[in-house]
Amino acid sequence: VAQEPGAEVLEVDRQRYYIHATAPSKVPPTSVDDIEFLLRPADQLVTHRVATRQSVFVYPLQNIVPDGGATKARLDRIRDRLGWAERQF
Repeated sequence: VAQEPGAEVLEVDRQRYYIHATAPSKVPPTSVDDIEFLLRPADQLVTHRVATRQSVFVYPLQNIVPDGGATKARLDRIRDRLGWAERQF
């Protein structure tokens, strides 16, 4: 995670298998994404959650402006560097 441009690891809890990091958002470019990982060693599974602290809405539809796949690309790079496989459910 720390190898991602602008990313910063804020918390690592080895007992709970939890990592919290932040990284710059693509949309809006002035915001920050919170990135969380929860490892489940018994299941050989890693879950993640990404949330942008500030969303941009398009008026009048009130739809969130997408980031063009930037969040998925970031998570794919992290997963690839760690050698983890993507599971399809």
